[in-house]
Amino acid sequence: MLRLLERDRPQARIGVAGNSVSEIATGQSVVVQVGEREVQGTVTSILPTRDQRGRAIDVIVELDAQLNGLRQGDLARLSVTCRVDSRGFWVPMQALTEGTRGLWSLYTLGRTERDTYEVRILQAEVELMHSEEDRAYVRGALQEDVRYVTRGLQRIAPGMVVRDQSTLLGLASSDRSMP
Repeated sequence: MLRLLERDRPQARIGVAGNSVSEIATGQSVVVQVGEREVQGTVTSILPTRDQRGRAIDVIVELDAQLNGLRQGDLARLSVTCRVDSRGFWVPMQALTEGTRGLWSLYTLGRTERDTYEVRILQAEVELMHSEEDRAYVRGALQEDVRYVTRGLQRIAPGMVVRDQSTLLGLASSDRSMP
């Protein structure tokens, strides 16, 4: 058996989730990450069928670099940015705690009638729409300008009454788009 590999025009075959493939077009310039290296490339084709195991659609990218240091079989990653119009809030990742039924929880604050500096911890269920290194885009039954706890979640529970320490709080501001 003989296998020929072209070194001058290497290609990457990348499985892309079905709903993200609509953001990619033949002839589009893209950046492919192989290990720590970023390589420019051009989308040469989008295969018409789904992979049976992962249900991804294969995209073929011709790389603009020679194989210097790259080997056949190396893992390649293609970042696809798609804009989704959805009302939600950016919150720090550390402000989220595991919820129920696949949702996440955000501890919000409700005023008590006893003392203006006391607040009651409430639990709001949110859906995680997108996450980045240190922040998450969530949506759920949150009102504009609701205050939520950003740190120390391990020390509190829903229903507790605590003193308002504004340095530990965030303020939800709506944003209609996420990357």
